[in-house]
Amino acid sequence: MSRKAQLGEEFMAMQKEKRERVAKMKQEAGQSREQLTKQRRRRIAQLRRDTQAEIEENERLTLSSRQSVRNKIFSAHFVKREAAVKFDGSEFRKLYSMDDLADSQIGAENAEILKKIASVTQRTDDDVADEAAGEARIQAAADSKARKEAERKRIARENAERAHRIRNVTAVTDNVLDTEASAVRRKEMAIESKERRKAEAAALAQANLEIYKRLKSVKAATDDDVTDEALGEARRQAAAASRKRKQEEAERLARENAEFAHGLNSAKAATDTDITDEEAGRQRNVMASESKERKAAEASKLDSQNAQMKSTLKKVKAKVDDDIDDDAAGLARKGYDIHHRNISQQL
Repeated sequence: MSRKAQLGEEFMAMQKEKRERVAKMKQEAGQSREQLTKQRRRRIAQLRRDTQAEIEENERLTLSSRQSVRNKIFSAHFVKREAAVKFDGSEFRKLYSMDDLADSQIGAENAEILKKIASVTQRTDDDVADEAAGEARIQAAADSKARKEAERKRIARENAERAHRIRNVTAVTDNVLDTEASAVRRKEMAIESKERRKAEAAALAQANLEIYKRLKSVKAATDDDVTDEALGEARRQAAAASRKRKQEEAERLARENAEFAHGLNSAKAATDTDITDEEAGRQRNVMASESKERKAAEASKLDSQNAQMKSTLKKVKAKVDDDIDDDAAGLARKGYDIHHRNISQQL
């Protein structure tokens, strides 16, 4: 291996090592940024979890309060055991369960009750405050009001504390990296880079000096003859193949042109203008014959109708002038009849 090639390989190796060091620095910096990003994301995720837990706890408390109110309202739909026992021992229950001997007493009681009912003024009881449902509703409203008031005070207190903290916060941007791992590593890498550059500069100066010495002792000689190389041989073979291919293509075109010219010279133009020997000609003859027969039949029918009409007109005694032969309409009709007969005769 020549000295020039060796120096070239050394230079490429140094460049490769330099690129690897730069890539390593970028990778370490990216890892540091990724670590900081992950820490921020973890803090944000924790805050979101805490907020979600607080929201769920508030929803659970609200649901529990509403369930308690619903249970109270539901329990008011049924008669309690104490009320049922009291009803069983009442005077009404005793009278209702007596035998037929008590009918008179029941009738008297009913008559008295009917008098009371007749003297009663109708009124709709729309006040549920004196019932179990009304009591439960009042209690639920009081609980809701107290809870909303406590929630309002808590939110106001938290907002005041947050506003106080915001007012006392001084914005400080930590743009000094001397206390972080990346700053320490950056200083170490700067020192290593400085020493490495010094060594590379010395090696490069020595290599440049040797190259400069060799260049001064070298005599310029340009090899512009490719015929003695593989490229020249390939070029000659390609030229021969191209000439052969072009010659074959020219011979083929000449042969095809001669055949085409011979075909043109021996061809005679002939235009088939007789359609009677084809299907279209035969159909045309059939249609012409049918048309001629149909026109003759129509003319015969029209002549018969005209003759019958004339005979009818001759038998009629007109009280008015119904002879139009001497009028313009009659003259026109005569002209039409004469024209129609001429056409029929021609057909």
